[in-house]
Amino acid sequence: MRFRLTLTAALGAVLAAGSILAAAPAHATQNTVGVKGGVGTDFGVSCTSASTCNEISTGTLDTYFIRTGSTASSLGVFYKIINGTAVDGRDFNIPATGEVVIPAGQTATDMRIPTVYDGLFDASDLSFGVEITGTTTPITISNASTSSLIMPGNIPSDCSFTYGGGLTLSLGCTGRPATQVWNVEVYCGEFLRQTAVAGNKVTGEGTSTATCPTEIDAADLDVDS
Repeated sequence: MRFRLTLTAALGAVLAAGSILAAAPAHATQNTVGVKGGVGTDFGVSCTSASTCNEISTGTLDTYFIRTGSTASSLGVFYKIINGTAVDGRDFNIPATGEVVIPAGQTATDMRIPTVYDGLFDASDLSFGVEITGTTTPITISNASTSSLIMPGNIPSDCSFTYGGGLTLSLGCTGRPATQVWNVEVYCGEFLRQTAVAGNKVTGEGTSTATCPTEIDAADLDVDS
């Protein structure tokens, strides 16, 4: 409310002096750029057929650089990696500093970061940061840094995936502890969005099934603590 009173007083003073004050466009949009973190696993899932469903592949996660305002020209965004519990070169692989480009006509671009498959059933999330350090064109940085997560839960030897066709994936386990509660969790990949979808809960041995609304990018075994 104080801002409105101050603006009114200033406007009255200008008009009293005989000046003309040009109004700002009603829908002016500020040019900004920011970074948005992603979620991934170090176990990539390529279940396009029953024969490939349990092949070990490198996982990925996406970090997004998003801008508002004019898209008339491309925008280069410089970044640096901030190690956390996840360390570059050990848990994921990306140049420690670099540049990504948001092309002309587009509001966003993604930086796909390969993760490292270590074959271990991790107990907790691993995280690291991405920070914007500059741009090729002056622009307001609305969100200079973000955190990305590498989720735990590589697939133990007693568990295996079953191809369900389309966007459905099942995980069956035969050697889980009798009182352990678990489920399959799939990560549905989509530009600017990655949604985690949980399958049905299972206690001990059994099968958990999940269905994605979009392509399945990764999956893991989610165990209740």
